[in-house]
Amino acid sequence: MKFVLILFFIAVLTTSCALASGGTPTPRPTYTPYPTFTPSPEEAQATLGRDNVPTVGPGEFVELDGRREWLFGSALTHAEEGMREFRQGRYQAAIENFREAQKHRNKPSAVLENWIANCYQALGEYDSAIQHHSSAINISDSAADRVGRGTSYLYNGQCDRATEDAKAALAMEPEKATGLHTDAEANQILANCYAVQGEHLLALQHAEVSLSIAVESGYGDDEVSNIELTIEEIRLSMDPDQPYQEFFVGPAMTASDRGEELFEHGQYEAALKSFKDAQEYHGKPSSVLESWIGLSYQALEQHDLAIVHFTNSIGIDDGPIDRANRGISYSQNGQCGRAIKDAEIVLSMEPYTEPNYHSDVEAHLVLAICRVEQGDYLTAYEHTERALSIARANNFAEEEVAAYADIRDEYMSIAEQH
Repeated sequence: MKFVLILFFIAVLTTSCALASGGTPTPRPTYTPYPTFTPSPEEAQATLGRDNVPTVGPGEFVELDGRREWLFGSALTHAEEGMREFRQGRYQAAIENFREAQKHRNKPSAVLENWIANCYQALGEYDSAIQHHSSAINISDSAADRVGRGTSYLYNGQCDRATEDAKAALAMEPEKATGLHTDAEANQILANCYAVQGEHLLALQHAEVSLSIAVESGYGDDEVSNIELTIEEIRLSMDPDQPYQEFFVGPAMTASDRGEELFEHGQYEAALKSFKDAQEYHGKPSSVLESWIGLSYQALEQHDLAIVHFTNSIGIDDGPIDRANRGISYSQNGQCGRAIKDAEIVLSMEPYTEPNYHSDVEAHLVLAICRVEQGDYLTAYEHTERALSIARANNFAEEEVAAYADIRDEYMSIAEQH
């Protein structure tokens, strides 16, 4: 995409991972977790007899994923199948297996409730996720369950409740494994909620704590990068020259993410609706969402409307991307005077770059289009040559460079004919 959305990615804490208790580098309140459930021999024999499974002693039972509870017989079979389905992204099938496992167990299972909640969270059904996280907490409260529910509250736009769960998690003994630590997740929740509420200093403090714990706990490069991006954006938000409107959480973030995905798959009308929904949920002006809306209209060749939204974005946070995009729509709308002005302003700004994109390339192409319209073919060719040179210097993909070369050759041919 042509610009970076300022989003906060909360890693979904799948409590399916093998977790072990441990301390943290800083003092914390003492928390005594609920005792691990171990079935009595009588309970085990009765339950196994109903499933027609040979009786075994308690020491031979299999503990589900290293956490709190023991499953056996049909309950264990369905739970293991549910875990396989979850890891393969088949969340609805996983839910069905976890529900079957719950039926075959002779008492409520916090672990199974949490698995079901994580499936709903992955499906974006946060109300259902919250319901099952709550069931897990009622059975056996833990830091992992609190963080899971807090994450769903965050994505559901309920920061007050997300904050409450995150603080509760931090008051408990953390659950951790390589690449997972409930304290890191809880601090991320707090960082995002405080950022949305405009408490930038508190947000920064929690984001930095989250980063420190994540690095110590062996989080992957992507997860660490996401936390670093959060820190960078919070710091930018503390600059009075930077608008605050770019923090997205809850339904606004969900709708914005969905819009991006739809846009990348060429479903521009559906993407447009999602970006407009995100704007409504966000409740305040956003240059990022105005840009996305403008790009969606531009892709639909509705350039009048694209210009309106690029102009809105420029009014909030002027930059080379929106100027270049508005210049494109102006040029396609027969308004070359305004397109040239935008392109020249882009070339006077610090360029924005990312893989296969450079705002100066876009500006030179706008100028080339308009110079052809004005009959200045030689100048048009010179702008395409300059666009190609910048693309090569910035290591654009071969197909991109080839496309710019084709445009340059076409304009050179036009110039030679005149």
